[in-house]
Amino acid sequence: MSMGKPISIPWKLRRISRRLAREPKPPTLDTFLDQGREEEEAISTLLDYCEKDSHIRAVMKRHDVNREDLREIYLHLIHNLGALWTGGHWLPASSLGLPVPLEYILKHPDVRGFGLIAQLTRYFERDPASPVT
Repeated sequence: MSMGKPISIPWKLRRISRRLAREPKPPTLDTFLDQGREEEEAISTLLDYCEKDSHIRAVMKRHDVNREDLREIYLHLIHNLGALWTGGHWLPASSLGLPVPLEYILKHPDVRGFGLIAQLTRYFERDPASPVT
């Protein structure tokens, strides 16, 4: 249910999102270990991106959060059904790499789990009823 103009995504964040959203390879011990390393590298790249972006840094400073806090938020989103593409965005990456959704997450620590995923999905799909602004 997309309404209105899509939310733009910087090309670096799009590239990071594609790395993070890769489908797992058939399981073997080697592929399991390789995928773990690849995922950690991709998460680290996302966190580097967030720390380098002046808008994200400003949000982080305003809410006194650091790299590890962002990592915890990313993992929370992944583990609560947020590992999905919505409105052209890999929800966990864009939620950290764009200032509006990150500001919402940090301003509303009481909204977590599926409720948070639903609110972010509505935002990325440009639902006018979305509380994320």
